[in-house]
Amino acid sequence: MISEPIETSAQAYVVFSVTDDKVIASKNDNLKWPTASLAKLIIIYQTMSAIQQGQLDYHSVLPVTANVAAVGSNPDLADIPLTVPQGYEVIDLLNMILLISENQPALQLMLTLFGSLSSWRHQTQLLLAAMKIDGDISNPTGLDDEDLAGFFISQHVSDKKVTKMSANALLLLTKKLILQFPDVLSLAQQAQMVIENKIWLNRNPKIANPSYDMTWAGLKTGFTDRAKQNLIAVITHQHKRYIVVLLGFDGANHFAKFDEAERLIREATMNEFSK
Repeated sequence: MISEPIETSAQAYVVFSVTDDKVIASKNDNLKWPTASLAKLIIIYQTMSAIQQGQLDYHSVLPVTANVAAVGSNPDLADIPLTVPQGYEVIDLLNMILLISENQPALQLMLTLFGSLSSWRHQTQLLLAAMKIDGDISNPTGLDDEDLAGFFISQHVSDKKVTKMSANALLLLTKKLILQFPDVLSLAQQAQMVIENKIWLNRNPKIANPSYDMTWAGLKTGFTDRAKQNLIAVITHQHKRYIVVLLGFDGANHFAKFDEAERLIREATMNEFSK
């Protein structure tokens, strides 16, 4: 039996022990909440599936389509504006998504693999249904549709849809991703990457500066004004691996959610020990 929820400003969370294969703490874990960039794990999964099936490899060079390049004209949507006709290796696109949560790489991978947003939505609904994952999906970035409407007018993104999933649904997606494609953790725990001769640091500060009792293997952050701070963390603590999904956390700053994930693990494991 799971203990009473740990006090937190998060709207929902779940702490799962991978080692023991069980949830050890949760709050509102079936509440559908805006995913923000946590939704990018879906296109990561689909890209790695394509690599496994031989459709792509890590060093395939993908040209940037005009509407994806146009997204880079909005500095709120892109830190590394991808350009036309320059191409980028798949490994670089994956790194940009995992380390600094760029939106354009997710859109370009979507168009490369599925041709259109409508096709991606259809195939993604089928994929999630096969995984028994419930979610309201909109686009592979996790942005609200209205943020992309001007760039994908023909793709039916002007209806202001919002991707929403529960902590339990995101936990299941994460479990399937790291089990089937463990390379994703090797990518996510890089301290930095180099794109166009510039060094970009991983936005997870715990990768380069871990806490004394926690080892981080990633995995993904997310933020919008609507979603607040979201996080999926894969962490080893006292020789056990944990997954923490944190949704709607109202922290003092960008860094607070990482400390909150660690606190949830510490309190959840202490509660388990005291039973």
